[in-house]
Amino acid sequence: MFNLHISYFGEIESFTKRFSIYFVYLVLEKFYSNFLYIFVPKTLDKKISTKLKIKYYTESYKYDFLNYKFERSYRHRITHAIFLEKNGTIEASNYLNIIYSLSFFEKIGLSRKNIKYLNCRNFNKSLFINNSKNKKKINSILLFGPSHNFDKNIKVDNEDYIVINKPINVDNSFFSHKRIILILNNTYTLNNKQKIITWSKKNKDSIIFCPIDIGLNSNTKAFNNILDFPFSCGLMGLQRSISILLSHYEINKIYINGYNFMLAKNAYDKSYPSLLKKEFNGNVLTGIIKSNMKHDFILNFMFIKKIDKKYPNLINGDIRKFIKLNPIQALDLFKNIYYEKN
Repeated sequence: MFNLHISYFGEIESFTKRFSIYFVYLVLEKFYSNFLYIFVPKTLDKKISTKLKIKYYTESYKYDFLNYKFERSYRHRITHAIFLEKNGTIEASNYLNIIYSLSFFEKIGLSRKNIKYLNCRNFNKSLFINNSKNKKKINSILLFGPSHNFDKNIKVDNEDYIVINKPINVDNSFFSHKRIILILNNTYTLNNKQKIITWSKKNKDSIIFCPIDIGLNSNTKAFNNILDFPFSCGLMGLQRSISILLSHYEINKIYINGYNFMLAKNAYDKSYPSLLKKEFNGNVLTGIIKSNMKHDFILNFMFIKKIDKKYPNLINGDIRKFIKLNPIQALDLFKNIYYEKN
């Protein structure tokens, strides 16, 4: 019951706490919906029932994900999203639009009632909030991710731009500063403001997309084009970068180097300035598992599959072998890698 397969005691404590919270809300929700609601005034019944359901679904998802019970975890999460959408939450509709896959719903054992609902609902297939038609045309982009070895010089062939997510030291002998696009995230920016400013001065003609105004000539409004989702989940580095790039440019080819949905043993190269070690007391594996729980693995996986379907031949590189997987295969591979390691 308490076997998380995390190596150090702090995480076992965390999981014990996670189970305790989950169990409390499981009991409360079942007890209330089957008996206690009788004694509650109708004016309060819906409010209490809604809060208990939301907490129950939330804690169930976390508990099962950390215990590698992914099918049950996503049954809870999708049921939660349906509940929120029925109550008018637009972010839940965005979530269901992205993760929609009938075969996936059937494989995880989603109820027939919920599958019927998902098949009958009207949904917007847009992957961005603002998909402007007046875009700069770019033939090709080389996008680097965390498993790339940045200790080696970046060599560019005929790509128009290279895209990075951290202010790494770039040898500009192969291309000008104008051909560098840096797309940052909130956490890294908040923790490394001065490092980013120093980098921008060294690469003064580069294009910077930053979610926070730190005094640079950077495009902060670009992040408004990224869809919002419930549960405090959201797009990760690759997905966020592609979302911003496609919202601003008309791109023929994106060559991806160093992104693998964390479905390879080298998800992070030692040369990549990740904050996972700092955030999780040096345990990168724990960071990967919890980060995918928080951001939602299936949301991010399906987002790229939807991009690939909408823009055939756009995405190139080793990542294609992972895009070909179905959601269950991807979850099984994720489990095989990290369950055994921990």
